[in-house]
Amino acid sequence: MPLGEVIGEAILRPILELLFYGLTYWTGFLLLKAVTLGAIRLAPLASINEKNRSKRKWHQIDWSIWLHRPRQARALKAECTCLVGMMVFAAVGIGIYLATRD
Repeated sequence: MPLGEVIGEAILRPILELLFYGLTYWTGFLLLKAVTLGAIRLAPLASINEKNRSKRKWHQIDWSIWLHRPRQARALKAECTCLVGMMVFAAVGIGIYLATRD
């Protein structure tokens, strides 16, 4: 494996993922808090890979948008918050494209 691929995978990829997830999460966070006037609980970004605990089989997927933690209220999963942020950026990009085309 060339040195460039090793550097890209070991150093560049985590930095880019951190920027991407952070930017989309905080965009979605701000939008959801503004639209719902703070009524919705959002899971922290650190819980992005956390799954709901239940008696599921290993092959079943957790399709819930809510994260249920013991002794805490349910909160919107961080993946859903990131998805909202991505949709905001997609809408802004489409809007810019439509506004600038001839």
